[in-house]
Amino acid sequence: MKQIWKSICTFFQTPEQMAEQVFEDIENAYTSSARHYHNFLHINHLLKLIDQYSAQISDIPSLQLTAFFHDFVYDPDRKDNEFQSALYAQKSMKNMNVPPKTCEKVYNYILATQHHKVSNDFDLQFFLDADLSVLGSELSVYQQYATQIRHEYKSVPMFLYKIGRTKVLKKMLERQTLFPILTHLESQAKQNLCWEIDDLRIFKF
Repeated sequence: MKQIWKSICTFFQTPEQMAEQVFEDIENAYTSSARHYHNFLHINHLLKLIDQYSAQISDIPSLQLTAFFHDFVYDPDRKDNEFQSALYAQKSMKNMNVPPKTCEKVYNYILATQHHKVSNDFDLQFFLDADLSVLGSELSVYQQYATQIRHEYKSVPMFLYKIGRTKVLKKMLERQTLFPILTHLESQAKQNLCWEIDDLRIFKF
């Protein structure tokens, strides 16, 4: 992961000290003890998917930057995580000598992760699909993910968590498609969402 970051900074001719400073900020954010799912493992998974589909992606550096920055701010008690992450990314990229057009693109891509609306921009839609790809994992992996999300929301009483989480899951199921590009994940994702809804329904609290 650090090597990918160095490659990005080399590509944009980022001063070495600035590259190290920003990566240190990112590392501190994603390795927080409060992060159970939204951590470096998630970022590494996204970077691997970007590499796997690199032949189809038109702007790899922008997607890599989006991966590193998109969950920089993650506080379950906040409603503006994506906006705050985008602001940090914008400020950091300017200091990293990233061109204005790329800064704007990454800023908008990060904002798009708040609602995950379908996009005609292939790169953006790919990233949105990749960001939710855990939904289409095998059930055992998904169950671990569900547990990790609960840990991140541990301050929320269980009965309130059940209500809020179920609402989110049902909203996902109502979508015409979860994965416009990574279509192979669709069927398993819907099975997993149904499993968690049922699991939340019978949970004893």
